[in-house]
Amino acid sequence: MTPRDLIKGMTVIGGGQIVQNLLAIVRLKVVALIVGAAGVGVLGLFSNVVQLGSQLAGLGLGSGAVREIALQHEDQARVARLRRMLVLASLLQGGMAIAIIWLLRAPLSEFLSGDRRYALEFGLLGTGIFATVLAQAYMAYLQGVRRLGAVAKITVWGNVIGSLFAIAIVWRYEDAGLIWVALALPVAIALAAFVVIGTMRLERVGLPPIRTMWRDWRDMIRVGASFLIGGLVAIAVVLLVRAMIVREIGLVEAGLFHGAWVLAVQYLGILQVSMGADYYPSLTRLIGDRKQAVALANQQAQIGLAVYGPLSLLLIALAPWFLELLYGADFTPAATLLQWLAVANIFRLTFWPVHFIVIALGRPVLFLAIELLWNVVFVGLSWLLLARFGLEAVGLGFFVASLATLITAWWVARRIYSFTWERQTLVLLFALTISAIALFAIVMVFPLAGAAIGMLAGVAGALMAARMIARFLGTDKGAGAVIAGSFAAIGWPIAAVRD
Repeated sequence: MTPRDLIKGMTVIGGGQIVQNLLAIVRLKVVALIVGAAGVGVLGLFSNVVQLGSQLAGLGLGSGAVREIALQHEDQARVARLRRMLVLASLLQGGMAIAIIWLLRAPLSEFLSGDRRYALEFGLLGTGIFATVLAQAYMAYLQGVRRLGAVAKITVWGNVIGSLFAIAIVWRYEDAGLIWVALALPVAIALAAFVVIGTMRLERVGLPPIRTMWRDWRDMIRVGASFLIGGLVAIAVVLLVRAMIVREIGLVEAGLFHGAWVLAVQYLGILQVSMGADYYPSLTRLIGDRKQAVALANQQAQIGLAVYGPLSLLLIALAPWFLELLYGADFTPAATLLQWLAVANIFRLTFWPVHFIVIALGRPVLFLAIELLWNVVFVGLSWLLLARFGLEAVGLGFFVASLATLITAWWVARRIYSFTWERQTLVLLFALTISAIALFAIVMVFPLAGAAIGMLAGVAGALMAARMIARFLGTDKGAGAVIAGSFAAIGWPIAAVRD
C-alpha cells in the first residue's frame, strides 16, 4: 500500500465522517439553543450509554470480522458465509442487549443522574444499542471487502436522516424529546445500512451449519476481544468522567464538557475512522515485512499530523469563538478544556498508528495494557483534581494520559518490533507540539494576539500540509497535480514527488 492509497481511502471515508461531525455539531447547537447546557448534559449521558452498550453487546465481533473477511477476500463463498453469520450473530446479541438494558434501567438512571427519574428513557436506549450493533456488522463486512464508498454512503444518509428527525423532535417536544434525539441517529444509520446492502449484488448462500457458525463467531470474537475491552473501558471512562462532573460540579458543567468533547475528540474521530478503514487490514497483511510495516505506520502518522496540525492550532487560538458560534455564549467557559484537548490530540494521533502494530503482531494483552494506561491516567487525574480545578482538571488529565501513552506505545513497538520513527515524523511531531503549547500560553495571557497568531500559524501549517499531501499523491495527475499547479502559480513550486 502506497501513501496515495492511504490518502484516497481517507478521502472517501473522511468525506462521510466530515458530514457526520458537521451534523453532530448542528444537532448539538439546536439542542443547546432549545434546552440549554443541562439538556446537552442529559443527551450526553444517553449517547454514552448507547455507545457503551453497543460496544458490550457487539463483543468485538466487528473488529474481528474486518480482519477475517479481509484475509478471505478472494474466496467469495467463504466471505458470503461469514457475512451471513455476522448478521445473525448481531441480531442475537443486539436482542439480548435490549432485554438487559430494560432490566437495568432504574439502577442506571440512579447511578448516572443521581435519581430514577430517567429510568424509562434509559430502558428505551436498548433500541439504539440494537441498531448500532446491527449497523456495525454491516459496516464491518463492507470494510473487509473494501467497499469504502458504500460505507461513506451509509454514514452520510444515516446522519442526514437521523439529524433531521432529531432536530424536528427536540424542536417540538424540547426536554421530553431528548430520548428520541439519542435514538434517531443509530436507528437511521442501521436503516441506511440495510438499504445500501440490499441494493448490492451479493453472492447468496444457505444458512451455514451451526458448528461452522460457532467456530467462525468464536474466532472473530477472539481477534476482536482486545478491541472490545479497550473500547469498553474508553467509553466507560468517559461516562464515569461525565458522572463525576455531574456529582462534583453540576449538570451544566457536564454539558460544557460534552460540547468541548464533541468538538475536539469526536472531530479527531474523522481522521481515526478514515485511517482505520484501510490502515489496520493493510498493516496486518504487511506485518511480516518489518521495513514496509514501519514505513506504513510512519506515513500514516505523517498524513494525520499534516491534516490535523493546522486545525489544532486554530482550535487552540479560537476556542471561545468556536464554542460561542457552535453552541452559544453559555459554552465559552469550556474554552480552556477545549484547548487542552486540542494539544493532547497531537499525541493521540501520533501513537495511534504505532499502537496498531502491537495488535497486528498478535499481542492483544500488550495492546490492551497500553489502552488501559491511557484510561487509568485520564480518569485518575480527573478524579484527583476535579473538585479543585473544575473542568480544566479533565483537560490536564487528558493531556498527561495522551503523552504517557505516546511514549509507552513507541517504547513497546521498539522493543518487540524494532520500530523507529522517520525523521519527517519526528519533525512534524515536535514542531506541532511546540507550536501548540506556545500558542496555548500566549492565548491564556493575550487572547486577541493569540487568536491572530493562531490564524496565521494555521494558514502556514495548511500550506505546508498541502505540499506534503501533493508529494504523497504525486504531482503528475489528479488532486496532486492541481495542488502542485497552484503552488507553481504563486512562485513556490513543489520540487520533488514522493511515492
